[in-house]
Amino acid sequence: MTVMQGGEVTAEELEHPWVAQQEHVDIAADWDGTPPEYELKPPAGGNHLSAWQTCTGSVYDAPIVDGNAVHSMEHGAVWLTYDPELLDQAAVDALALLIQGRDYSLMSPYPGQGVAISLQSWGNRYQTDDPADPVIEGYLDGFVLNQRFNPELNATCSGGLSTDANDL
Repeated sequence: MTVMQGGEVTAEELEHPWVAQQEHVDIAADWDGTPPEYELKPPAGGNHLSAWQTCTGSVYDAPIVDGNAVHSMEHGAVWLTYDPELLDQAAVDALALLIQGRDYSLMSPYPGQGVAISLQSWGNRYQTDDPADPVIEGYLDGFVLNQRFNPELNATCSGGLSTDANDL
């Protein structure tokens, strides 16, 4: 994936131009209340909602709103999602241990994502069906607050939304 730095690359030149989009769609004067749609499911960047999802090693038991999670990734977080139909509770609990206590990370179920585990950070994604895949922890170590893929440096992960999609 191409990284935009210093205006050297235009969005049209990117394989995934949505990484250049980082507007808060819900504060625009012409916003009609429709949440942003994403090319990738789960998304790994793009225009999003103005409220971020709390990402202080947060483990959510229910799906969260994509547009809030994307805002968290803009702050430098990694979002680990899992398909609850493809993992047993023991695997979910083991993944939660990797997230809990790790600032700038969050985890939630993502029914129907088509792969057991997906890790997203701004402009990047890694997917696996193996809950013991060592790349999972390596991805978390490498992409949490990764300065190359962090469009909003020094933004917080605390004080965001702690609700899930069921609360809408």
